[in-house]
Amino acid sequence: ILIPLILFCLAGYSAVMIEDVNLNQVAVWFCLTLTVGWILGGCLRSNQVRSSMREELLRKKMGISKGVIYDSQDEMDLDQTVREMACAHRMCGCYATDLSDEETYLSYRHHGDLYSCLSRMFALLCCGRLCKYHWQICGICAVAQEARQIDALVSIDRRRMDYVTLQSYFDYFNEIRKLRAEKNGKLLDHYMALSKLSRMMIKTLFFVIIILSLFSVAVAPKDFHWTHMLVFVATFIQAFFILYFVHWHWNRLDLSLDAVIKYFACGFIITTTTAICFELLESLFLNIVARVLMQIVGLDIENNDYGYGNPINVFEWGLGASVNEERKRAFQRQYPIISVIFLFFSAYFIAALVEESCKYFGFKMVEHPDFVSDADLEKAVALGVFEDDEDDDDDRYECGGGFECGDGLYDEDDDEGGGDLEHPTRLVISRFLDDPILENNVRGGTAGNGGGGEGDDGVVKDVPLPKQVDLLPCPPKSVCSTGAAITIAMVTVSLGFACCENLIYIFLYNSGGLSVEIAVLISRSLFPVHPLCAAIQSIGVCRQQLENDRSIGTGRIIFPALLLHGSYDFSIMVFNFLANQPDDMDENEMSALSLIYSLCAFATSVLFVIGGALYYFRESKRQKARLEQIDAARNFVGVSCTSTL
Repeated sequence: ILIPLILFCLAGYSAVMIEDVNLNQVAVWFCLTLTVGWILGGCLRSNQVRSSMREELLRKKMGISKGVIYDSQDEMDLDQTVREMACAHRMCGCYATDLSDEETYLSYRHHGDLYSCLSRMFALLCCGRLCKYHWQICGICAVAQEARQIDALVSIDRRRMDYVTLQSYFDYFNEIRKLRAEKNGKLLDHYMALSKLSRMMIKTLFFVIIILSLFSVAVAPKDFHWTHMLVFVATFIQAFFILYFVHWHWNRLDLSLDAVIKYFACGFIITTTTAICFELLESLFLNIVARVLMQIVGLDIENNDYGYGNPINVFEWGLGASVNEERKRAFQRQYPIISVIFLFFSAYFIAALVEESCKYFGFKMVEHPDFVSDADLEKAVALGVFEDDEDDDDDRYECGGGFECGDGLYDEDDDEGGGDLEHPTRLVISRFLDDPILENNVRGGTAGNGGGGEGDDGVVKDVPLPKQVDLLPCPPKSVCSTGAAITIAMVTVSLGFACCENLIYIFLYNSGGLSVEIAVLISRSLFPVHPLCAAIQSIGVCRQQLENDRSIGTGRIIFPALLLHGSYDFSIMVFNFLANQPDDMDENEMSALSLIYSLCAFATSVLFVIGGALYYFRESKRQKARLEQIDAARNFVGVSCTSTL
């Protein structure tokens, strides 16, 4: 990330400091081209590495029953062609489905609420049903296909790790369990128990802040000097301030600090970008539908008042509203009902539905050991943990398990004694394979941290075997404590999303100065709609997962939050629409009318936030009583439930 960030900063520096227009454009485009080229080069390299990893896993699959892998170059031996192995990781394209019609039917045969049915319909349309191919949009469908293949090859017990750093849960989760057992609330001890991934994300955030601070002070561009940098930092502080009370002050032992960091990063990076992409797609679709309908019924106007003299339709004031502001206002004045209907769809279906769905699935996509049962952790820890030697030059686990792609432990007797050269064999030593394969094939190794040694025939040396670890004892968490952890995790994802969204509104959508940036930050901080909606969603998740209420589907989980979020956005849009309607008033009358509508929008926003909070606290109190009854029925003895859902 360092090199593209430096190149991007150089582009910004060139845009601000170089006065010659032609030289300015050349320098900026050169730096941006290098930035994009570096990122694409990294993607291509990742594509090659993952394709090699895929080939290696297929080789292991073909020889898994015997514990050996045939290094045949025949594509038929692997059941996939080279193109299929490489195609699974392209940005765009199509990939043949790996599911038969029967498997597809079995996967989607269960019924659910309307939201679940629509989701399945969309999945069937885009992933596997259209000409028996997956659509690849940034690798989404291909990743899903690869996940199913990995599920078939590798048990979940061998995949208890952070997928970015490939660090086992047990390298850091025992320390988290120790803190929980001792009821240790010291911040430094919690920081020392963080995983490599969490520490990496914290260091990245501080590095970005330092770079931007130096840029704002040393370069001091007109639109981003040190006062703007303070607003940038204050945006993060606002999110961390809410997290302090939601997690650290009240519930620090219900959910680990490590989990909070990962959920916040997921909301900030993955959830926000996903929501932006889907909102753009839905906006484009809605505008196209509106344009077609208007062409059919002949709804258009001649905007001669503003000198254009051209027909205007909804499509022109949708995505391009900032460019055609006057045309947009002219259409709204002539067709107010159609405009309000368009605002309704924008508020409920483009904004609320997409954002609440993305926040929910942002919570679902993060797997953390805090939410893995002790029984499942015991199964995983019984298999042992491979320790990667970071100083080892041969990097045995570069491809995520086993030996480096293309290398292996060949039987020396095969090379020297006339073995089967057409199909040479090598031993399968991998964290992903079952223990009997290691025991049957590793000769002369010793179990434990390092294995190694030379066998009787001098074939295998320094074979890494899993290190046996123990799961530190910890009092079991109550159902009530688990419910609090779910609420904290979902609120944390929403705060990450809201933090990134606030930065976008302050620095991208805002054309005013510093005072306007501060006003936007304060106004968005006064109405924490995103964390409130996430807390409301957690009520449904707890009913589904902890109270075992199978009538609760994804739609029922999201609907209350969607209703609150959509109503909040719609009310603001409508008052803003009404404020821009009159065109026969003088400037003073328009200012007074705008002030009245602004106060109405503010009052309505306050009512929605208070109403949503009252609804959440009422349902949370009822749910906490039900969860305490479940704990009492289990004769729970363990960590006391002192938190509030």
